[in-house]
Amino acid sequence: MAAQKERQHSQVSDKTFEARSRYAMINYLNNSGFPFHELDRIIKDGDNDVAEWEGVFEFDNRVYFLECKHRVTAVSTPLSHFR
Repeated sequence: MAAQKERQHSQVSDKTFEARSRYAMINYLNNSGFPFHELDRIIKDGDNDVAEWEGVFEFDNRVYFLECKHRVTAVSTPLSHFR
């Protein structure tokens, strides 16, 4: 059960990190004055998902893919600190 809770926490953390990274990129592009278009993040072949990125942006006649990688580690502390 503990492993399942840790995995769920990691998945939520991953989504939060990915969303914040995407918003940071959008804010950077807006604040820098780059005219850009955000494209669909999921590439499909018919009904099948082929690829997914945290963000796909088109500017300066190029397409940029945002891919986020991070590692979440568990932290533990003795309960004696909470007395």
